[in-house]
Amino acid sequence: MTTIKASDLSTVSRYAHEKKLVNRKGFKWCKRHHQNPCRFVRAVKVFKAKVKKMFKKIKFGVEVPRSVKHALGLDELNGNKLWSNAIDKEINELLAHDTFIIKETRKDVPKGYQYIPAHIVLDVKFDGRRKARLVAGGNFTTPDDHDIYSEVVSIESVRILVFVADLNNLVVIAADISNAYLHGRTKEKVCTTVEYSALTGNVLIIDKAQDGLKTRAARWHEARVSVLLKMDFKPSKADMDLWMRMREGEYE
Repeated sequence: MTTIKASDLSTVSRYAHEKKLVNRKGFKWCKRHHQNPCRFVRAVKVFKAKVKKMFKKIKFGVEVPRSVKHALGLDELNGNKLWSNAIDKEINELLAHDTFIIKETRKDVPKGYQYIPAHIVLDVKFDGRRKARLVAGGNFTTPDDHDIYSEVVSIESVRILVFVADLNNLVVIAADISNAYLHGRTKEKVCTTVEYSALTGNVLIIDKAQDGLKTRAARWHEARVSVLLKMDFKPSKADMDLWMRMREGEYE
């Protein structure tokens, strides 16, 4: 019952009422839930959120802040600027990728654009580095006709590729693309605000496929395909997301 209750309060409540268990120990909460299930679920979520804030989140021996204000407070307490530097780095990278079209007021934003909130997510890497990520509230956007599906290479294809490379004494190189989504241009008409650094007070039209947007993966897929085609790569017939090209008599 405890396991099901954690993920589906309504099912447990309905069962308790059907079996007349609401007056037994452990089931009395079902009375309130049955009267107003939506309100009860919201109350439980609020309670869980309050309890969560009471405890520190420690990762790799470092306290992870819950907000920007908390992060800046930890910097002041620790006598460093590790969190503020991480946030500044994220904002600077967004600006370097021309992620936003900056407007001074909401009146400057063209008609048809939807306002969505944005927040900064903070985390700690395994080597102690502080990481900040500005995430757009894509969950607030209304459903539209934009494609949100993005294919990815299958794990079987990757395993076969590495196996073939090993058989032929080839070198396998792995790389990470920083802020990959920002290489794609979004088709969603959305804007936001960020109350931090030089962006405070401005309205930002999101022009790139920022983290949090529903279509970000599809836009990154389009950008990636466009670049690979220009580099003379072609997709494999076995897996359309495994790209190859012939170079100096060998495949890359």
